Amino acid sequence: MIKSAKNIGFIFVLISITVLTGRFFLNSKNNFINTERTNIERRTIYEKLKPLLDKAKLASDQGDYLKVINILKQINQKINILNDSELQKNIYRGKNLNAIAQNYQAIGYFKEAEDSYLKAAKVYLDIPFKENSQYVLENYLYLSNLYSEIEDYDRGIATLLIANNLIEEQIGKKIPESYIIAGEIGELYLDKGEFLSAEVFIEAAIKGLEELNINHEMKSKYQLELADLYIRQKKYIESEKLLSQLIKKKYYKNPNIFIALSNVLLSQGKFNEAEKIALQLIKENKENYNLKSNPDYPYLVANIAYIYDYQKLFLKSQPYHLSLLNPDYDLSYLDNDFKISILNNVAHNLLSLGSYEEAERLLNFAIEANKIRFSDADEKYIKPLSNLSLLYYLQGRQDESNKYGYQALQKTFESMQKRVQELNILDRQNFISDSYQKFHLFPFAFIEKDSSYKNLAFFSRINYQGLLQDIESRQNRLKILDPEIKQLRNNLKLIESKLSSNKTLNYEKFRRELFSRKIELEKSLNVLLPKLNPIIYDAEDIASVIPKDSVLIEYQKYDSAKKEPFKNLKPKEKYLALILSPDGNISSFDLGSAEVIESMINAATKATKLKSNNALQKWREVSDLIIKPLTEEINQKDRLIISPDSALNKVAYSALGSPLSENLLNDDFQVNLITAGRDLLEINQANSHKSTMPIVIANPDFGKPKSNIRRFKNIKSDFYKRTETEILEYKLDLKGTSSQSWKLLPFSKLEGQDIKEIINAQLFMNEEAKASLIFENNISPKIIHIASHSFYHDAYYDSAIEDYNKNPLNRTGIVFAGANLNFENDNDDGFLTALEISRLDLRGTELFVVSGCESAMGDLRIGEGIYGLKRSIAVAGAQSSLLSLWNIRDDSTAIFMTSFYKRLKKGETKSEALYSTQRDFREGKIKSSNPELYDWSKPFYWAPFQLSGDWKSIEL
Repeated sequence: MIKSAKNIGFIFVLISITVLTGRFFLNSKNNFINTERTNIERRTIYEKLKPLLDKAKLASDQGDYLKVINILKQINQKINILNDSELQKNIYRGKNLNAIAQNYQAIGYFKEAEDSYLKAAKVYLDIPFKENSQYVLENYLYLSNLYSEIEDYDRGIATLLIANNLIEEQIGKKIPESYIIAGEIGELYLDKGEFLSAEVFIEAAIKGLEELNINHEMKSKYQLELADLYIRQKKYIESEKLLSQLIKKKYYKNPNIFIALSNVLLSQGKFNEAEKIALQLIKENKENYNLKSNPDYPYLVANIAYIYDYQKLFLKSQPYHLSLLNPDYDLSYLDNDFKISILNNVAHNLLSLGSYEEAERLLNFAIEANKIRFSDADEKYIKPLSNLSLLYYLQGRQDESNKYGYQALQKTFESMQKRVQELNILDRQNFISDSYQKFHLFPFAFIEKDSSYKNLAFFSRINYQGLLQDIESRQNRLKILDPEIKQLRNNLKLIESKLSSNKTLNYEKFRRELFSRKIELEKSLNVLLPKLNPIIYDAEDIASVIPKDSVLIEYQKYDSAKKEPFKNLKPKEKYLALILSPDGNISSFDLGSAEVIESMINAATKATKLKSNNALQKWREVSDLIIKPLTEEINQKDRLIISPDSALNKVAYSALGSPLSENLLNDDFQVNLITAGRDLLEINQANSHKSTMPIVIANPDFGKPKSNIRRFKNIKSDFYKRTETEILEYKLDLKGTSSQSWKLLPFSKLEGQDIKEIINAQLFMNEEAKASLIFENNISPKIIHIASHSFYHDAYYDSAIEDYNKNPLNRTGIVFAGANLNFENDNDDGFLTALEISRLDLRGTELFVVSGCESAMGDLRIGEGIYGLKRSIAVAGAQSSLLSLWNIRDDSTAIFMTSFYKRLKKGETKSEALYSTQRDFREGKIKSSNPELYDWSKPFYWAPFQLSGDWKSIEL
């Protein structure tokens, strides 16, 4: 951790009142502010006030601050009789009142201190601001420092904003103090816990000082604060870069730089480097300083102890912890937050070594101290509460462990929801994975020792799974009237469109500039957007909306080794199923090795894609692993509502065998897929958003390319390929080819025409089948059906911007008209990425169908399912999606979709229409015109289609 340094005198580089030196203020070659008073005038005033100044110095040395205050008040009276201008007298009065306030503040008389600072501010109203801004601004900085000390951050920020407004109004331009004020506002936001606002102001301060070519210690101070902030946001690479720059500045020596750097290295797994830095700091401090009076030393000790604990080297860290608990040096000067962290960290270490009684005592002390320091909602409770839960788990005290575990998780999810709103989309997944995954998954492992933890595990699952998707969707749905926010959203949408366009791939510098601008826009938008209140769900909330004779099945992948939390064991990943019934009962089922389950899923998928005769048998073997163990709980139910996790998102659930018979699973049950259990709450609500006429986009005219430039760089294609001759001879290509040009899909024309007639939709084909139909018109049709190529690439293709590729939503999308024209159309390149879709408002859309290859695929993310089109469609607000798990044929898909919509038109629910169509295919009721060559009864043709979200009927 980095200590907070709140010293306003330092901000103006020793220009504050310094009564003890016998002078009212000091000058410095590094000072931003030039005084106009001569040395003769200073000496004259000093001689007149010297007797009182000597008394004040003596009283201060004796620690008698009240006596100092009385003497300063006498000095204020003497100022009235000084032979000087009224302007100078007011300056003296103001500075002396600030000195009085500082002494009040030192002894905790905060109300009196505030009164004196405000009196000084009133005095300064009578002096010209432009010529004497240094005195006025100094006063505002002192006052904001007071508010910071009493943790009234809002008033501190407001005070500094007033100061900044004075500069703008009276001076009319930015001056160095403008950026100092910005930096201090940033630090107040940091103390307040509003990281995004802190980041914006601190970055502005650094940038402003750089533009003025001021390489000052204040800039370094803010860079260190920003590096600390990046650590809290889990942006380790950015933090390491800043810290490395600071280390090169020989004039700015601060051990906190090295403490921060060691933590950054530790978080990136560079254990040896982190340990080396931490031990070197301790060695240097022991050699060069008196440890009993060195304020940095306790932080250095805590740092090395944390480094060892992080690696589970608890015996190695214990001596350092105990030296902090029973020091032979004074710790009274340390801030209270650090003292509380010592209690928690020492307790964690004792807990790891089996000293449960002492650990419990310290953790209870830490919680009581937190109650004095913070509100009940503060995130600083999380560590002691989670440690108490671990303690009681290890002691077999399940009731107490569950109690504190619930409290810890509740505060975790509240904190998570607050924090991620402040981060750009790209940073959110890294933040929650690093910060919260550790304790979030513990209850699943605990179930192996005691089933009573199933309720805690379910609470964790329903509040964590799909949370980022939920927050992004809620932010998109905010009703925004502010024109500035609307403009920011539009600009962000435009830039993301340009980044998604392949036209820009050959212009690396331009793309980097676009990406930098995108980051800035996202940050500005996150600052201005109204903050969402955290929502915490309980099992009772979800159980109340589960349909009769149904169950919710929540799958979870977890590390079984966490049941021994303090042993450095190798990960042992397993799957577990939690089942919630409408009556609120929760059951848990151990499904065994994740490696075994995932290898079986891969084998079944491979057999299906190869159209093997044993494909259904392979899927039954998968079912035996993930469904059959649940038989006792599901055998009397009609509907299974499934929320998959990790690789279970890639399962073809329509091909799974039933545990009750030789039938398939969806012959004996209605099977519905959702992202997270809390989705049921929204599915249960009537959609009040207006929709427009359904639209069908089919048979796009991709165009004939005029060159052989590849549409994507550095993509390794694993798609089946066909020649142009094969297309013309109706030896059909698979949708999704990644060859040099996108090939025609002849049957998509028939698909589009048939569906248009069935659902009375607007049909867009050929050159009209453009991406801009959806992206630019901002419409929300009741149904969107797209019959075209879709793509998903698991490899990065943008060499210009590595961070851009890290978002898988940039690597999956849909292909539209003009995609082969090699960038000839400036406004529409023929592609719509998942990221672009996520920016749409589709709250009136009841069904979004992408009849294309691998449209259900994407990157697997723990707690978020698949990052791809399915996620983006849900974020945009569509109630359900129908997508494919693998490459599909043009002809069979056209017939499949036509059958699906006919049943939908008859009034069947979406899930019933899908099941019936799949059954007709596998039973041979719908077959190919050449069944000997293309056997549509095989799961390759009917099993890839997955309906996710609301399964109910659509009024057509």
